Amino acid sequence: MRHLKLIAPAAQQSQISQDLTDNPESPSVRIAFASSDRVHINQHFGAARAFMIYDVSSQTYQVSEIVEFSTADAQQDKQHSQLDARLDLLQGCHGVYCNAIGGGAIRQLQAMGIYPVKVDEGLLIEVALKNLQSLWQSRPPLWLQKALRQLQQPDAGQRFLDMAKSSWDGDWSDDLPREEQEGETL
Repeated sequence: MRHLKLIAPAAQQSQISQDLTDNPESPSVRIAFASSDRVHINQHFGAARAFMIYDVSSQTYQVSEIVEFSTADAQQDKQHSQLDARLDLLQGCHGVYCNAIGGGAIRQLQAMGIYPVKVDEGLLIEVALKNLQSLWQSRPPLWLQKALRQLQQPDAGQRFLDMAKSSWDGDWSDDLPREEQEGETL
């Protein structure tokens, strides 16, 4: 397997960071595309020979990773499920576009918080990206709304650290239910 993580030049990286800082309402999501030619969505998820992974916001998108599976990988994957290799690869993605996908893969992707999107074979990746951005700005699909909500919530570890820093002093008894003299709870 060849796994290429692309790093933008410093000027471009700082511009992307600035775009996201200027518009905090528009976080970016990671979207994978099953593609054999890096241009079209033209692969079945489980048999995909390559994935193009993009960072996408409502205004911008850029390739962040390219992963290609070789014939040797397919031989090794007979021992280690091809599906498992693809699922491991897509950790951190919010969506994956492909031409077809099996029910087991759909369930496993959704359990990971990744939404599979089935499209017609040969759809240009760029067209799919622009369509997603257009929907994002007008009527985001439910899976994108969910991903955006999750991105805007601090993770559980950070919430715990924030609570630990806050004051635990005070009288919390006002927040507890009280019993009336006859034993009824308000």
